[in-house]
Amino acid sequence: ALEEENLNLKLHPITKNGPLTFGKKCELEVENIRIKSKLFRMEKDHSELIILREETADLKQKVDNLKEHQKKVYELEAELEEERTRSVSSYDSSSHQKTLHRLERENQLLNAEKGEIQADLKSTLFEMSEKNQLIEKLEISLSKAEKMLQVIEEKSKLQESQIMRLERRSNLYRSLSESVENLENAATPIIAKDLQQQILQQMAQFKETFEQCDQQWKMHKSTIDDLVDKIKTSHASRSQIASLKRPCYEENDSPSKQGVVVQLREKLQQQESDLINKDAEIQDLKNQLKAMVSPLLLRYFIPLYKGDFQEENTQIVHFKQNPYDSLQKSKDLELTQLRKNSERLRQRCTVSIQLFFDQRKAQFGEEF
Repeated sequence: ALEEENLNLKLHPITKNGPLTFGKKCELEVENIRIKSKLFRMEKDHSELIILREETADLKQKVDNLKEHQKKVYELEAELEEERTRSVSSYDSSSHQKTLHRLERENQLLNAEKGEIQADLKSTLFEMSEKNQLIEKLEISLSKAEKMLQVIEEKSKLQESQIMRLERRSNLYRSLSESVENLENAATPIIAKDLQQQILQQMAQFKETFEQCDQQWKMHKSTIDDLVDKIKTSHASRSQIASLKRPCYEENDSPSKQGVVVQLREKLQQQESDLINKDAEIQDLKNQLKAMVSPLLLRYFIPLYKGDFQEENTQIVHFKQNPYDSLQKSKDLELTQLRKNSERLRQRCTVSIQLFFDQRKAQFGEEF
Protein backbone atom coordinates (compact mmCIF):
# COMPACT_ATOMS: atom_id res chain seq x y z
CA ALA A 1 0.00 0.00 0.00
CA LEU A 2 2.87 2.39 0.82
CA GLU A 3 4.49 1.70 -2.57
CA GLU A 4 1.21 2.35 -4.42
CA GLU A 5 0.66 5.61 -2.55
CA ASN A 6 4.23 6.69 -3.34
CA LEU A 7 3.66 5.95 -7.03
CA ASN A 8 0.33 7.79 -7.03
CA LEU A 9 1.85 10.95 -5.50
CA LYS A 10 1.79 13.50 -8.30
CA LEU A 11 1.88 17.26 -8.35
CA HIS A 12 -0.22 19.06 -10.86
CA PRO A 13 1.99 21.70 -12.53
CA ILE A 14 0.56 25.01 -13.63
CA THR A 15 -0.68 25.14 -17.20
CA LYS A 16 1.20 27.30 -19.68
CA ASN A 17 -1.85 29.03 -21.19
CA GLY A 18 -3.75 30.07 -18.06
CA PRO A 19 -3.20 31.76 -14.66
CA LEU A 20 -3.45 30.07 -11.28
CA THR A 21 -7.11 29.51 -10.38
CA PHE A 22 -8.78 28.71 -7.10
CA GLY A 23 -9.07 25.03 -8.04
CA LYS A 24 -5.35 24.78 -8.73
CA LYS A 25 -4.62 26.48 -5.40
CA CYS A 26 -6.80 23.88 -3.65
CA GLU A 27 -4.98 21.10 -5.50
CA LEU A 28 -1.64 22.50 -4.34
CA GLU A 29 -2.89 22.63 -0.73
CA VAL A 30 -4.12 19.02 -0.98
CA GLU A 31 -0.76 17.93 -2.38
CA ASN A 32 0.94 19.73 0.51
CA ILE A 33 -1.22 17.83 3.03
CA ARG A 34 -0.44 14.54 1.26
CA ILE A 35 3.29 15.27 1.41
CA LYS A 36 3.01 16.00 5.15
CA SER A 37 1.22 12.70 5.73
CA LYS A 38 3.85 10.84 3.70
CA LEU A 39 6.65 12.42 5.72
CA PHE A 40 4.88 11.48 8.96
CA ARG A 41 4.57 7.87 7.79
CA MET A 42 8.22 7.83 6.76
CA GLU A 43 9.23 9.07 10.20
CA LYS A 44 7.08 6.37 11.84
CA ASP A 45 8.57 3.64 9.62
CA HIS A 46 12.07 4.88 10.38
CA SER A 47 11.40 4.78 14.13
CA GLU A 48 10.17 1.19 13.75
CA LEU A 49 13.34 0.38 11.82
CA ILE A 50 15.49 1.75 14.64
CA ILE A 51 13.54 -0.28 17.23
CA LEU A 52 14.03 -3.41 15.13
CA ARG A 53 17.76 -2.75 14.93
CA GLU A 54 17.96 -2.45 18.71
CA GLU A 55 15.99 -5.69 19.13
CA THR A 56 18.29 -7.51 16.69
CA ALA A 57 21.30 -6.27 18.67
CA ASP A 58 19.75 -7.70 21.86
CA LEU A 59 19.04 -10.99 20.10
CA LYS A 60 22.63 -11.18 18.86
CA GLN A 61 23.85 -10.68 22.43
CA LYS A 62 21.55 -13.49 23.61
CA VAL A 63 22.92 -15.78 20.90
CA ASP A 64 26.47 -15.04 22.04
CA ASN A 65 25.50 -15.87 25.63
CA LEU A 66 23.90 -19.12 24.49
CA LYS A 67 27.07 -20.05 22.64
CA GLU A 68 29.12 -19.46 25.80
CA HIS A 69 26.73 -21.66 27.79
CA GLN A 70 27.06 -24.36 25.12
CA LYS A 71 30.84 -24.25 25.45
CA LYS A 72 30.52 -24.68 29.20
CA VAL A 73 28.21 -27.67 28.65
CA TYR A 74 30.75 -29.27 26.34
CA GLU A 75 33.50 -28.74 28.93
CA LEU A 76 31.36 -30.27 31.68
CA GLU A 77 30.57 -33.24 29.45
CA ALA A 78 34.29 -33.76 28.86
CA GLU A 79 34.92 -33.62 32.61
CA LEU A 80 32.10 -36.13 33.13
CA GLU A 81 33.66 -38.52 30.64
CA GLU A 82 36.98 -38.21 32.43
CA GLU A 83 35.32 -38.92 35.77
CA ARG A 84 33.60 -41.96 34.29
CA THR A 85 36.89 -43.34 33.03
CA ARG A 86 38.38 -42.80 36.47
CA SER A 87 35.39 -44.47 38.14
CA VAL A 88 35.76 -47.55 35.91
CA SER A 89 39.39 -47.93 37.01
CA SER A 90 38.49 -47.58 40.71
CA TYR A 91 34.85 -48.70 40.88
CA ASP A 92 34.99 -50.08 44.41
CA SER A 93 35.60 -46.77 46.12
CA SER A 94 32.44 -45.09 47.46
CA SER A 95 33.74 -41.54 46.89
CA HIS A 96 34.02 -42.14 43.18
CA GLN A 97 30.48 -43.48 43.10
CA LYS A 98 29.17 -40.37 44.82
CA THR A 99 30.99 -38.10 42.40
CA LEU A 100 29.68 -40.19 39.53
CA HIS A 101 26.08 -39.78 40.71
CA ARG A 102 26.62 -36.05 41.18
CA LEU A 103 28.07 -35.65 37.71
CA GLU A 104 25.22 -37.64 36.20
CA ARG A 105 22.66 -35.37 37.87
CA GLU A 106 24.57 -32.31 36.64
CA ASN A 107 24.70 -33.84 33.18
CA GLN A 108 20.92 -34.30 33.17
CA LEU A 109 20.39 -30.71 34.27
CA LEU A 110 22.81 -29.46 31.64
CA ASN A 111 21.07 -31.50 28.95
CA ALA A 112 17.75 -29.97 29.96
CA GLU A 113 19.28 -26.50 29.83
CA LYS A 114 20.83 -27.38 26.48
CA GLY A 115 17.40 -28.30 25.05
CA GLU A 116 15.91 -25.03 26.31
CA ILE A 117 18.84 -23.08 24.89
CA GLN A 118 18.49 -24.74 21.50
CA ALA A 119 14.76 -23.96 21.42
CA ASP A 120 15.49 -20.33 22.35
CA LEU A 121 18.19 -20.22 19.68
CA LYS A 122 15.79 -21.44 16.98
CA SER A 123 13.14 -18.90 18.00
CA THR A 124 15.69 -16.07 18.06
CA LEU A 125 17.02 -17.04 14.63
CA PHE A 126 13.49 -17.08 13.23
CA GLU A 127 12.79 -13.65 14.76
CA MET A 128 16.07 -12.32 13.35
CA SER A 129 15.14 -13.50 9.85
CA GLU A 130 11.75 -11.79 10.12
CA LYS A 131 13.36 -8.59 11.42
CA ASN A 132 15.88 -8.63 8.56
CA GLN A 133 13.06 -8.92 6.04
CA LEU A 134 11.28 -5.98 7.66
CA ILE A 135 14.51 -3.96 7.60
CA GLU A 136 14.94 -4.65 3.87
CA LYS A 137 11.36 -3.57 3.16
CA LEU A 138 11.81 -0.37 5.16
CA GLU A 139 15.06 0.43 3.35
CA ILE A 140 13.28 -0.04 0.01
CA SER A 141 10.48 2.29 1.14
CA LEU A 142 13.03 4.89 2.26
CA SER A 143 14.79 4.77 -1.13
CA LYS A 144 11.45 5.23 -2.87
CA ALA A 145 10.64 8.15 -0.59
CA GLU A 146 13.96 9.79 -1.51
CA LYS A 147 13.11 9.37 -5.21
CA MET A 148 9.71 10.90 -4.52
CA LEU A 149 11.36 13.93 -2.89
CA GLN A 150 13.60 14.32 -5.94
CA VAL A 151 10.51 14.30 -8.17
CA ILE A 152 8.92 16.97 -5.94
CA GLU A 153 12.05 19.15 -6.23
CA GLU A 154 12.04 18.79 -10.02
CA LYS A 155 8.39 19.79 -10.17
CA SER A 156 9.05 22.80 -7.94
CA LYS A 157 11.83 23.86 -10.35
CA LEU A 158 9.36 23.51 -13.23
CA GLN A 159 6.89 25.71 -11.35
CA GLU A 160 9.62 28.31 -10.82
CA SER A 161 10.35 28.35 -14.56
CA GLN A 162 6.63 28.82 -15.26
CA ILE A 163 6.56 31.67 -12.74
CA MET A 164 9.50 33.30 -14.55
CA ARG A 165 7.65 32.93 -17.85
CA LEU A 166 4.54 34.58 -16.40
CA GLU A 167 6.71 37.32 -14.92
CA ARG A 168 8.18 38.06 -18.33
CA ARG A 169 4.66 38.30 -19.74
CA SER A 170 3.63 40.66 -16.97
CA ASN A 171 6.70 42.81 -17.64
CA LEU A 172 5.69 42.98 -21.29
CA TYR A 173 2.16 44.05 -20.30
CA ARG A 174 3.63 46.56 -17.87
CA SER A 175 5.89 48.15 -20.47
CA LEU A 176 3.00 48.31 -22.92
CA SER A 177 0.73 49.92 -20.34
CA GLU A 178 3.44 52.42 -19.35
CA SER A 179 3.88 53.47 -22.97
CA VAL A 180 0.12 53.97 -23.37
CA GLU A 181 -0.10 55.76 -20.03
CA ASN A 182 2.72 58.11 -20.96
CA LEU A 183 0.94 58.97 -24.18
CA GLU A 184 -2.40 59.56 -22.46
CA ASN A 185 -1.08 61.41 -19.40
CA ALA A 186 1.02 63.77 -21.52
CA ALA A 187 -2.00 66.04 -22.06
CA THR A 188 -3.20 68.71 -19.60
CA PRO A 189 -6.78 68.99 -18.28
CA ILE A 190 -7.38 72.09 -20.44
CA ILE A 191 -7.00 71.48 -24.18
CA ALA A 192 -8.01 73.45 -27.23
CA LYS A 193 -10.73 71.87 -29.36
CA ASP A 194 -8.71 71.76 -32.56
CA LEU A 195 -5.67 70.27 -30.83
CA GLN A 196 -7.85 67.74 -29.02
CA GLN A 197 -9.37 66.58 -32.30
CA GLN A 198 -5.95 66.32 -33.91
CA ILE A 199 -4.55 64.24 -31.07
CA LEU A 200 -7.60 61.97 -30.97
CA GLN A 201 -7.46 61.45 -34.72
CA GLN A 202 -3.75 60.65 -34.57
CA MET A 203 -4.27 58.22 -31.70
CA ALA A 204 -7.14 56.53 -33.57
CA GLN A 205 -4.98 56.23 -36.67
CA PHE A 206 -2.14 54.84 -34.61
CA LYS A 207 -4.43 52.26 -32.99
CA GLU A 208 -5.82 51.22 -36.36
CA THR A 209 -2.35 50.82 -37.85
CA PHE A 210 -1.20 48.97 -34.77
CA GLU A 211 -4.16 46.57 -34.97
CA GLN A 212 -3.58 46.04 -38.68
CA CYS A 213 0.09 45.32 -38.10
CA ASP A 214 -0.83 42.96 -35.27
CA GLN A 215 -3.28 41.07 -37.50
CA GLN A 216 -0.72 40.89 -40.30
CA TRP A 217 1.88 39.65 -37.84
CA LYS A 218 -0.48 36.91 -36.65
CA MET A 219 -1.19 35.92 -40.27
CA HIS A 220 2.52 35.82 -41.05
CA LYS A 221 3.17 33.81 -37.93
CA SER A 222 0.49 31.25 -38.86
CA THR A 223 1.92 30.94 -42.37
CA ILE A 224 5.42 30.52 -40.96
CA ASP A 225 4.16 27.81 -38.60
CA ASP A 226 2.46 26.04 -41.52
CA LEU A 227 5.65 26.19 -43.56
CA VAL A 228 7.66 24.81 -40.65
CA ASP A 229 5.16 21.97 -40.22
CA LYS A 230 5.39 21.17 -43.93
CA ILE A 231 9.18 21.10 -43.74
CA LYS A 232 9.09 18.82 -40.69
CA THR A 233 6.59 16.42 -42.26
CA SER A 234 8.44 16.26 -45.59
CA HIS A 235 11.80 15.74 -43.88
CA ALA A 236 11.28 13.34 -40.98
CA SER A 237 14.88 12.48 -40.20
CA ARG A 238 17.47 14.88 -38.83
CA SER A 239 19.88 14.27 -41.69
CA GLN A 240 17.28 15.39 -44.25
CA ILE A 241 16.47 18.49 -42.20
CA ALA A 242 20.17 19.34 -42.00
CA SER A 243 20.44 18.97 -45.79
CA LEU A 244 18.02 21.92 -46.16
CA LYS A 245 20.58 24.23 -44.54
CA ARG A 246 23.41 23.23 -46.93
CA PRO A 247 23.93 25.43 -49.99
CA CYS A 248 24.53 22.42 -52.28
CA TYR A 249 22.42 19.31 -52.70
CA GLU A 250 23.55 15.77 -53.25
CA GLU A 251 23.30 14.07 -56.59
CA ASN A 252 20.80 11.49 -55.34
CA ASP A 253 18.11 14.12 -54.53
CA SER A 254 15.40 14.48 -57.16
CA PRO A 255 15.00 17.92 -58.84
CA SER A 256 11.31 18.10 -57.93
CA LYS A 257 12.07 17.73 -54.22
CA GLN A 258 14.86 20.30 -54.47
CA GLY A 259 12.49 22.78 -56.13
CA VAL A 260 9.84 22.35 -53.41
CA VAL A 261 12.41 22.82 -50.68
CA VAL A 262 13.83 25.94 -52.35
CA GLN A 263 10.34 27.41 -52.71
CA LEU A 264 9.51 26.71 -49.10
CA ARG A 265 12.76 28.27 -47.98
CA GLU A 266 12.18 31.37 -50.10
CA LYS A 267 8.66 31.75 -48.73
CA LEU A 268 9.97 31.40 -45.20
CA GLN A 269 12.67 34.01 -45.74
CA GLN A 270 10.15 36.36 -47.35
CA GLN A 271 7.72 35.99 -44.46
CA GLU A 272 10.52 36.62 -41.95
CA SER A 273 11.63 39.74 -43.83
CA ASP A 274 8.01 40.99 -43.97
CA LEU A 275 7.69 40.41 -40.25
CA ILE A 276 10.87 42.38 -39.56
CA ASN A 277 9.62 45.20 -41.80
CA LYS A 278 6.27 45.29 -39.98
CA ASP A 279 8.01 45.50 -36.62
CA ALA A 280 10.12 48.36 -37.93
CA GLU A 281 6.97 50.11 -39.22
CA ILE A 282 5.29 49.75 -35.83
CA GLN A 283 8.32 51.24 -34.08
CA ASP A 284 8.44 54.11 -36.59
CA LEU A 285 4.76 54.85 -36.01
CA LYS A 286 5.36 54.96 -32.25
CA ASN A 287 8.29 57.32 -32.68
CA GLN A 288 6.31 59.51 -35.06
CA LEU A 289 3.42 59.72 -32.61
CA LYS A 290 5.75 60.74 -29.78
CA ALA A 291 7.44 63.29 -32.03
CA MET A 292 4.07 64.71 -33.07
CA VAL A 293 2.52 64.90 -29.61
CA SER A 294 5.41 66.43 -27.65
CA PRO A 295 5.88 69.63 -29.79
CA LEU A 296 2.12 70.17 -29.95
CA LEU A 297 1.93 70.13 -26.18
CA LEU A 298 4.82 72.57 -25.88
CA ARG A 299 3.31 74.81 -28.52
CA TYR A 300 -0.33 75.02 -27.43
CA PHE A 301 -0.58 74.10 -23.75
CA ILE A 302 2.23 76.11 -22.16
CA PRO A 303 0.90 79.57 -23.28
CA LEU A 304 -2.43 78.77 -21.63
CA TYR A 305 -0.75 78.91 -18.22
CA LYS A 306 0.69 82.36 -18.98
CA GLY A 307 -2.75 84.01 -19.25
CA ASP A 308 -3.70 83.27 -22.85
CA PHE A 309 -6.95 81.56 -21.88
CA GLN A 310 -10.18 81.73 -23.92
CA GLU A 311 -13.18 80.08 -22.31
CA GLU A 312 -15.20 79.69 -25.54
CA ASN A 313 -12.35 77.84 -27.32
CA THR A 314 -11.39 75.50 -24.47
CA GLN A 315 -12.88 72.32 -23.12
CA ILE A 316 -12.18 70.19 -20.07
CA VAL A 317 -11.35 66.64 -21.12
CA HIS A 318 -11.71 63.70 -18.73
CA PHE A 319 -9.51 60.84 -19.88
CA LYS A 320 -10.70 57.32 -19.32
CA GLN A 321 -8.83 54.90 -17.14
CA ASN A 322 -5.91 53.15 -18.75
CA PRO A 323 -7.29 49.85 -20.19
CA TYR A 324 -4.04 48.05 -19.35
CA ASP A 325 -4.10 48.95 -15.63
CA SER A 326 -6.68 46.30 -14.68
CA LEU A 327 -4.89 43.65 -16.76
CA GLN A 328 -1.54 44.57 -15.25
CA LYS A 329 -2.88 44.51 -11.69
CA SER A 330 -4.58 41.14 -12.17
CA LYS A 331 -1.43 39.63 -13.68
CA ASP A 332 0.73 41.04 -10.86
CA LEU A 333 -1.63 39.66 -8.21
CA GLU A 334 -1.69 36.23 -9.85
CA LEU A 335 2.09 36.19 -10.10
CA THR A 336 2.63 37.20 -6.48
CA GLN A 337 0.11 34.64 -5.23
CA LEU A 338 1.63 31.90 -7.38
CA ARG A 339 5.12 32.77 -6.23
CA LYS A 340 4.05 32.78 -2.58
CA ASN A 341 2.31 29.40 -2.87
CA SER A 342 5.24 27.70 -4.60
CA GLU A 343 7.76 29.23 -2.18
CA ARG A 344 5.64 28.18 0.81
CA LEU A 345 5.36 24.62 -0.49
CA ARG A 346 9.08 24.37 -1.20
CA GLN A 347 10.01 25.77 2.23
CA ARG A 348 7.68 23.36 4.02
CA CYS A 349 9.14 20.39 2.18
CA THR A 350 12.75 21.41 2.85
CA VAL A 351 12.11 22.29 6.52
CA SER A 352 10.24 19.05 7.23
CA ILE A 353 12.95 16.94 5.57
CA GLN A 354 15.74 18.78 7.38
CA LEU A 355 14.01 18.43 10.76
CA PHE A 356 13.47 14.71 10.17
CA PHE A 357 17.14 14.04 9.39
CA ASP A 358 18.38 16.34 12.19
CA GLN A 359 16.28 14.47 14.77
CA ARG A 360 17.57 11.12 13.56
CA LYS A 361 21.17 12.32 13.62
CA ALA A 362 20.73 13.74 17.12
CA GLN A 363 19.32 10.43 18.38
CA PHE A 364 21.58 7.94 16.60
CA GLY A 365 24.67 9.91 15.60
CA GLU A 366 26.46 10.08 12.29
CA GLU A 367 25.84 6.39 11.52
CA PHE A 368 22.25 7.23 10.54
